[in-house]
Amino acid sequence: MMLCRHCSMAALCCFLQCGLLLVAGCNSNPFAQPQPLGFNTLGSSSQGATAAAGTAAVPTSTELADLERRVRALDDNNRMLTAQLAQVQQQGDLYKERAALLQKQLGDMTAQVQSSKQDASRVASAPLPNQPRGIQASSTTQSGATLTANSSMARQAGSIQIPGATTEVDGDTIRIRIPADQIFASGTDQLNGSASNILDPVANTISKMYPKQRVGIEGHADDGPLYGGNFSSPLQLSTAQAMQVVDYLTKRNQLAPNQLFTIGHGTNHPRASNQSAIGRAENRRIEIVIYPTTF
Repeated sequence: MMLCRHCSMAALCCFLQCGLLLVAGCNSNPFAQPQPLGFNTLGSSSQGATAAAGTAAVPTSTELADLERRVRALDDNNRMLTAQLAQVQQQGDLYKERAALLQKQLGDMTAQVQSSKQDASRVASAPLPNQPRGIQASSTTQSGATLTANSSMARQAGSIQIPGATTEVDGDTIRIRIPADQIFASGTDQLNGSASNILDPVANTISKMYPKQRVGIEGHADDGPLYGGNFSSPLQLSTAQAMQVVDYLTKRNQLAPNQLFTIGHGTNHPRASNQSAIGRAENRRIEIVIYPTTF
């Protein structure tokens, strides 16, 4: 069958196009799955996994902030426990001091009672006509001062002139009363700068007029609140103040330590009402009590 010229040319062009396609091949595959970016090769995929694993081992900012918060909490707890331990140790030392003070006061009172019993025994064993003379002799100091007769007590009290202090006769004793505010810083047992103006004349009076008499240092306080200082009760404060006076008289003025003893009364013996500032100031005081017994 003979083809026409135009058909032969069309067939030849189609044949040539098919041949070119077979030689060059087809660069596109409509059925191939597109690969995601970053996963072109097996090696690149492994490197990405390794990098991800390394990044996961580093703490995040949130974890670091949580760790810092825990460290601060531990530091706060440590400081709190340290402060509590210091407070407990301080309280323990205070209790030890109070126990030692009470033992000393008990020993002083026991010695005073024994001395009083001995004096009473000597008076009781003396003959009846000579008994008044025995009483008078037992209460006479080396300086010749008699403490038994009220008239003599009044004369002795009247001869004691100490600026800032008052002196009175109380039964068979002489009391020298000193306002605590004149010799102590408020609420503490620390002697102030003017304390020597009062305590030195007191020591001079005792050493010259009553060198062998027993002398009690009594501390008194009001019931007002204690601000600052190291004392939690008026009893502790009054006892500590009495001990400071004894320490001053024995160390600075060389009075015999066994001549003096201390008593802390706290608020037990007020001289005035604690409802007013004047009354509270009068109740805060140190009393130097001179007894007829000797040591």
